[in-house]
Amino acid sequence: MKATEVIDKLKEMVGSFNHEEYFCYGDLQMTVTGVLVCWKARLDAIKAAQEKNCNLIICHEDLFYPYVISDPHRERYLSWKVNRQRVDALAKGEVTVFRAHASLDRLCIYGTFARLWGLDCPVKVEHFSHVFDMQPTTVEELAERGKATFGVGEVRVCGDPKRVVSKAGLPWGGLGLALNIKYVHQMVDMGADVLLCGECDEYVMHAAYDLDIPIIETSHVVSETPGLRVFTEMFAAACPGIPVHFHEQLRPWQVR
Repeated sequence: MKATEVIDKLKEMVGSFNHEEYFCYGDLQMTVTGVLVCWKARLDAIKAAQEKNCNLIICHEDLFYPYVISDPHRERYLSWKVNRQRVDALAKGEVTVFRAHASLDRLCIYGTFARLWGLDCPVKVEHFSHVFDMQPTTVEELAERGKATFGVGEVRVCGDPKRVVSKAGLPWGGLGLALNIKYVHQMVDMGADVLLCGECDEYVMHAAYDLDIPIIETSHVVSETPGLRVFTEMFAAACPGIPVHFHEQLRPWQVR
């Protein structure tokens, strides 16, 4: 099966792709020997793909820097060292890369993140902004639950840890970043009294301070990895005869 045919299988699963989902690199007509699913096609993922005899990577986040999807002249950045290293590794291993972003968020990433928090049906929905009812609990208790559920030693907390909350907004992935702050404001306007985030930057935390709404941040990759595992199993079932592997990537930082 050619790379384009494999991605056609993905399109059958998700319905459609948006402008952020495309072949980032490689030969679209090659015969696929295996698929590696990962959060980001870093050098470790490219190496893992070669070791597992996978010549197609499906990554959730973009391959190249900076994050400027709408720039028609993105090739100007290929000389950046981080981009050049990835191109060199992909070329050497003859690996093709496809990015699947919003389609996987809709398919399983967001839903898996919500279920792991014990949240089922949102009581309010507006595009990507969802608010859930939950049993009243303190921010501190939620933080401990998040650490245990996602297997991390720490989460970042903004706000009063003793505050009792009962309506959760869920800005998973990068929805808690400043470039997506409109969704944070939507969730607050929809009645959320706590935000359970993927990645959140300090810019948004200062807004949350004035809004007097607590935030618990797990990290971008931590919030989306469980859903990518689910997708890997789904895609393996949709592509019998083609090995499909998941490559886990952890948070790239540590607290000292």
